[in-house]
Order: sequence, then structure tokens, then C-alpha cells
Amino acid sequence: MFRFPFHRPALDLIFFCIVSVSTSLSSRDALPDGHYALRLDGGVYQGGRHSAAEIDLVREGGKWNSVPWAFFMEFNAAEHPGEIAATVEDGSGRVTLDMEFPVYRDAYSDSTEASYRVVLVEGARGVDGYFEGRFSGRPVAGSVAVERSSPRRVPEGFVPPAPGEHPRLLLRRKQIPELRRRADTERGRSIVAILRESVDSGRDRNARPVALGFLYHITGEDRYAEALRGIAENWLEMGGKSVYAGSRDQLRMLEWAERTVEVALAYDFAAEAWDDAFRERVERFLALAMTGLIRGGGPGWNPSPWSNWNAHARAAAGLSAMLLADKYPFPVPAADEFPNIPEIAGGREILDTDDALEVALRGVRRWMDHALGDRGWNAEGEIYTSATLRSILPFLHGYRNMTGINALSGTNGEWAIPVYAWRYLVGPGGMDVSRIGVGGGINPRMPGILAYGFDLVPDAWKPGVLWTWNRLLEMDPEALSEASSPTGWAMSLLHYPENGNEVNPAMAFPRVYRDRQKGAYAFRNRWRDGDDIIATVFAKSDFRRASWSRPDAGIFRISGLGHHWAVWGDVAKSGGRNLETVVQVPEEIAQMLGAEEVFFDGRPDGSGSVTLKLDRLYRKPKGGALVTLDGTVNLDALEDQGLRGRRVFAVDFGKESGAAAVFVLVDTVRGSADPVWQMFADNSVLRESDPRDVEVDGNTFYVRPRNGTATMRGVFLEPEQAAVVYEDGAVSARGGETFAVVMTLSGSGEHPEVRREDDGSVTVGGLSLQYDTWRVRMAR
Repeated sequence: MFRFPFHRPALDLIFFCIVSVSTSLSSRDALPDGHYALRLDGGVYQGGRHSAAEIDLVREGGKWNSVPWAFFMEFNAAEHPGEIAATVEDGSGRVTLDMEFPVYRDAYSDSTEASYRVVLVEGARGVDGYFEGRFSGRPVAGSVAVERSSPRRVPEGFVPPAPGEHPRLLLRRKQIPELRRRADTERGRSIVAILRESVDSGRDRNARPVALGFLYHITGEDRYAEALRGIAENWLEMGGKSVYAGSRDQLRMLEWAERTVEVALAYDFAAEAWDDAFRERVERFLALAMTGLIRGGGPGWNPSPWSNWNAHARAAAGLSAMLLADKYPFPVPAADEFPNIPEIAGGREILDTDDALEVALRGVRRWMDHALGDRGWNAEGEIYTSATLRSILPFLHGYRNMTGINALSGTNGEWAIPVYAWRYLVGPGGMDVSRIGVGGGINPRMPGILAYGFDLVPDAWKPGVLWTWNRLLEMDPEALSEASSPTGWAMSLLHYPENGNEVNPAMAFPRVYRDRQKGAYAFRNRWRDGDDIIATVFAKSDFRRASWSRPDAGIFRISGLGHHWAVWGDVAKSGGRNLETVVQVPEEIAQMLGAEEVFFDGRPDGSGSVTLKLDRLYRKPKGGALVTLDGTVNLDALEDQGLRGRRVFAVDFGKESGAAAVFVLVDTVRGSADPVWQMFADNSVLRESDPRDVEVDGNTFYVRPRNGTATMRGVFLEPEQAAVVYEDGAVSARGGETFAVVMTLSGSGEHPEVRREDDGSVTVGGLSLQYDTWRVRMAR
């Protein structure tokens, strides 16, 4: 469906590539069809160093497609389309790709040139190869890593929207009769009442277009179409100053993207009810927004693939492109029209909608594979995840409705919704998630997001997600009416499975969670009630520059029995390790770097352990970027000052101990002048929602919430003469290089005896354990 990208004069921000391909394989030996992702290690030369080039090709029907794409992480943020000039197959058993790239500037980099000769060979372990060429006039060469996957395919029988058909993004016209039928059920009437109250009260600005749009197509009342027009008018007329920082004189790309999502949804729901002049004005706005959001720029612009800014911008541009797909080309808006829109680099000439949609799709998929780990973990934290999903999910729904393809499939984003079904548990305020990352004080309960994304979740996981969704509604029937959640109510009206069978998440997901890409680990005893327990450890092993990621490598959280026990130390965006559950050192360290996993064990009942090596973050920064844009630690920017560190974290949910759960931490820091072990057991949020008392008695501390009988006890095995204190919400200990502590949770307040035996082992009730600085071994 896509035409050749960026062939208009506005391509000066985009990399245009011309690829010539010579293939020499017999039809019997030819490479199989599929999507080929090539990584040319060392294929880019920039700023005195080499980095990788990425090239995507599709082979179908024994031929290479005509639109390959390239991406240079360390050069610029543009997606670089090209074309294949020739294909030859002669049966010699290898494929040679000759490529030439005129590289045009983007908002941050000048133009240059590149050329490669890539040789691909299929062997017993798959396809790999090598390359040589030039980038920016410098010779480059290296290996080629190849990943092959199935290309995106339109499902059989899919019928795309007809030209001019609206709505078509969140709701297809053909779905309106079913929506109205559902709205006339007992459950549906209650949801419609909630939506009416929400929009009539003027609450929930970010959710109003969806609530209004569904109400309009359920009831047919013109007042809802007029209200949608008011939303669009508000954004089209609003001045250019940032709504987040009054001192800023220019609208930022993030705000522009959020506004564009609202305008796009309002247009899609109500375009047929608006007069021609206003509808055409909105179309010009969307066309200009689509172009500017693809090119990026302006104050604070972050084009990194893992940035929430990038995800917002690409998703909003993609929504605009899908709405305008049957209306291209557009007249160039007058220079004084929409003065609130930031200046667009390269002028206001409108991009081709198919081109913009492909770039948007690739940008969103890159966010899902870079910002999210292989099990959906986002180091930026819950607040940025939920905010970004509110732009990405409309785009993903729209893309599927327009093309029949679920663009979530095959990406890390498949876990974006299930990860929260995994992490929810009963807390002091109802169903909750233990906060990790930026925005710790912002309640990350996202029932609206669960409903919004439910229909995109892989079918095998939907019953487990549905269980969590239903528990949320049982715990708090008004949950979906919270800020931004009328969208969830509306989407649940369309996508809630009337005959769906929930299953306990233990039947859909393992009880031990492991995101290897980001270094996130969680151990859970069960999914049942207020006695559920979760322990989480975050290594931050994939730290990325230009992202909100607090200096929290190795932190842990413990929640369960209706309370949060090991928590965050503050609620600010930034802060040092002094505000986290880690060992503090007086030396200057590269605290933004992450830890490395050296051991992991997960058991079917949720018990397990992980060992983290922290040596690289204990190095001293000496200037320069600590990591490259692709996440590689830059050792040249670090000074080895002799500090070494490890953290061992183990969990046992067995009954032998007599406690609801046993947690063992063994922390070692060698070479530091004065290491201090620290765990926050209280903070400003909990003082209001779940007040507790913390007491220290020799080498032992107790955490006692005032609500209920559950308690935590911690006993320090090392140092033998541990100086344990409690101050400002934190339990701390000092007095040695190794800290070993056993913590138990008890619902009754009674805790098992912790005793060191003559053979050096430790017993916790009926549980026996041994530990060293590498592992904890438990025997039941």
C-alpha cells in the first residue's frame, strides 16, 4: 500500500537510500521469504568512532521488495527509505547487496554519503555475513548479523475502510450496530451513564474525545459532535506557549503530539457532522502536524527511539496520516495559519501520507523494542509508560483497523499490557503496583489502559489479563472513572469479552518474572487476595541516554499482605542513590549505570534468586558519555577506583519457614571507605495512605503498619556488630564490607527464629539456607 517514500522536495530531513542488489543463489538454494533485519556492526562513522547501521529488507515471492529502509542510531533519528535497483540470481550460494546512500540532514546532523557491499550466506545456524564500504568518506567494514522473521501480512478476509469512511480509527463504521447493542444491555447502560457524567462534568480532558465519540455514535445526539468540534477548535486556536512550563515561549513537540491525538480522534468521530470549511481546516492542521511530528525539533525534542517524546510524536503523526490517506495532496497552509504550531524545519510542504505512516509505524515499533524490555519493562517508570500508551494505543488500534495488521505483534510491546496484569496486587488503597522509576508518587493504577489495550493483547494471555481487570472492578467499581479513564470505560464497552473466560494469571504467566533486556526480576507467590506477595529487583542493565531513568541499579521493592514494605525514598523525577534501597558509598561513582546479572534462578512456586554485579557503576566518571546511544557502556569515560560490588537477592515462599515469605539480601562492597546498607520502609506517600511504625532493636528492625496485623522483621547476620538505625524513612546499617540480612513477612505479627548454626548455615524456622557473596542456597 505504500508508495516510494519522501520523493517530494521536503526530503532534506530524511535519508534517501538507493540500493542495488545482486543475488547469486539457485532457486533451490535461495534465501527464504521473510523480513530481513541487517545489523552492520561498525557501518557508521561519526565523531571519531564507529557504530552500527541497521537495514531492513523484505523478500517475498523469491524477490526483494522495492522499498528497503535504513536507520543509523548514532547518526540521526530519521528513518531512511530507498529502492532496490536490480536483482540477479546465478546459483553460487551467496547474496551480495551493493548499496549507496546519499544521507540527507535531519534536525541534528548534516548530510553525508555512505556505500556498502554486503555479502550474506545461509549456514546451519541461519544467515550471517560481512560487509565493507565507506561512511562519511571513511572506510568501514565488519560483520553482519541477520534476523529473519515473517513479514507483516493482512489477515484473510480483511476489508479496509472505504475512502471517506468515518469513524475508522478506534471504531469502524461496521462496528456501530454492535456498539449500540452492547450499550443497550444492563452493563452497557451503566457505562453510558458513566460516560455522560464524565463529559458533562467537564472532567478528564485527555479522555474526552473517546468518551464523546462513543456517545455520539451510540446516541446520535448532535451535542456530542459539537463538543468534539469544540475540542478541535480549542487546540487549533490555542497560543503557542507550553502548557507545562509557563516560562517557555514555544510549544514543545510533546504537547503538540498530545494535542494532535485529541484533534485526530475528534475529527475521526465527528467529521461527517461538521461543515466542509471547518473539516478542511482541521485537515490542514493534521497535515501540518503530521509533517512536523515526523521531522521533529523544537525545545526539548528527544528523537531517541526509546524516548516517550519520540513515541508520542510518531503515534500522533501516524493517526493524522491514516485520517488523510485518501485526501492527499494538500495545499500548503498559509504562513499565518496555525501560529501555535512550532516552526517546522525544512518548511511547511506536506509529506506524503503513506510515507509518513510508514515512518510513524517504524518509530512506534522502535519505541516498543527499545523503551520496553523483552517482557515489557520500561525503565522510565509507570507514569511515562501510561502517558505514552495513551498515544500509542490509539495509533495501534487505528493501524489495525486501517490495514488489518496488529503492529504490536512480534515486538516487546506484546507485554506492555500483560506486565501490569502480572504486577497488580492488593495494596493499602486497593489494587496497586509497586512504584519503580520516575514519578514514584503518582498512582500507577491503570485500569483504563488495561481496557484500552485488551483487544491488542495476544490471545493466549487475554484470560489472565481479564482476571486482573475483573479484580480491579470488583475492588473499586469506580476505578475506570479516574483521570483519563473514561477512555477505558468506552473501550471496554466495545472490547470487553461478553463470553470471555478469565483464568487465574498463574495459569497464563509464570510466577517468576524476568526481563533480561532491562534487567527486571519479580517473584510472586500467587494471584488470589490481599495476602498476595511480590518482590521486585531492578538491575537497569539496559540504561539508555536521553531518557528518564533514576540512578537505581540494584534496587528492590517488597509488597504484599496488603502493604508496601520496601519502597522508594522520594517522589521526585531526579535524585541520587541516597534516595533508594541500595548500598550507599561516599566515593564518586557512575551511579546512572546499571548492574549485570551473573546468576538467576526461578522456581514454579515463585521463589528464586538473582545475583547482580555492580562493578561498572562503582567506577568514577572522568568525562564523556558513559554509554553510547545503543546502550554500550563506554569504559573510556570511566576510571577504575578499585571498588567492587555485588547484590544477592533471594525469595522463599515455602511453608517450612513458618513465615508468609522469607527474603535474603547479601550485599558486598569492596574498597569503599564507608559503605552503608539502606532500605526505605516509609515515605511521604505512605505516611498518608498507610502509616506505619518502624523500630530498631540491636541488629533487628520491625516495620508495623498501623492498619492490620501484618509486620516485617529484618535480622542482620552481618556485620556481626551491625550499627542499625532508622531515620527519615530509611533503615540503615554500617560496620563492614558485607551486609547479610534476613527479612520475613508475617500476617499475624509472629516471626520465626533466625539462627546461625555451628556449620555456618542459617535456619529460619524450618528453612535452612547457606549464603556467600555469589549465591543464596535454600533447603526446605
